[in-house]
This record gives sequence, structure tokens and C-alpha cells, in this order.
Amino acid sequence: MHWLAVEVTFDMARDWEREQRSRFPEREITGTDRLARQVELLQRLDGSWATEARADYGDAHSHAFC
Repeated sequence: MHWLAVEVTFDMARDWEREQRSRFPEREITGTDRLARQVELLQRLDGSWATEARADYGDAHSHAFC
């Protein structure tokens, strides 16, 4: 179930990123924003999944999850 949630939330976060780029072209939307959105979605489903995703993404994107 976990991996299905990761895949689905990745797709949802990617769609969100595309929508944000088209709605707000003046705002710079980054891949880090997408990762943060995915973690937010995972948190809604299961907090441990969000924690695991944060750990998987590592320190390179840690500022996105503050």
C-alpha cells in the first residue's frame, strides 16, 4: 500500500506543480516545491509514510519540509 501511495502522490504533486506554473507564471515553482507537496499529501494519508519520504529525499531537500 505504501508504494502505491508514493506513486499516486508523486503524480498528484506533479499535476499540482504544472497547475501552479500555469496559474502563477511569475512565481518560480521548483522540483523542491513538488517534493514538499508530495510529503504533505503523504502526511494526510499516513504520517510514517511522510517521515519515510523525508528521509528518502535526504538533506538535499530538507529545507522544503520545514
